[in-house]
Amino acid sequence: MTNIRTHGFDTEAQLQEHLAEMEAETSDGSDLAVRPVDLAQMREQRSLARLRDEIETLRRQVALVKEEASMLAKNSARRVDRGAHRQLGDYPWAKLAGAMASSFVAGRLLRRLPFGTLATAALPLVTARLAKSR
Repeated sequence: MTNIRTHGFDTEAQLQEHLAEMEAETSDGSDLAVRPVDLAQMREQRSLARLRDEIETLRRQVALVKEEASMLAKNSARRVDRGAHRQLGDYPWAKLAGAMASSFVAGRLLRRLPFGTLATAALPLVTARLAKSR
């Protein structure tokens, strides 16, 4: 060994004595030895930590997917709105309401027409026309 003054010890003999005391204290192995139960517990703790990390990663991924789905829905709604404005002008809702109202009125008017009587009168004419065409 080199003759270097060690921190806290004046001589090499004091250092060797201190090292021997430390070795004697730990020679029974009770302080430093790791019991199998401790090893199993450490493995379980590592496994639990890995699972927690994986759960956190999955949570982040789910949040990212939710955000992307939200953005896709918003973009789709904007695209549909732009298409409606392009086709129907500045007030597409007013034009759609007008089309719905006119469909309602046309339906009411068609209900009032006597289609039964018209069909009864037209049926012989249609069958005669079909018979001539054969």
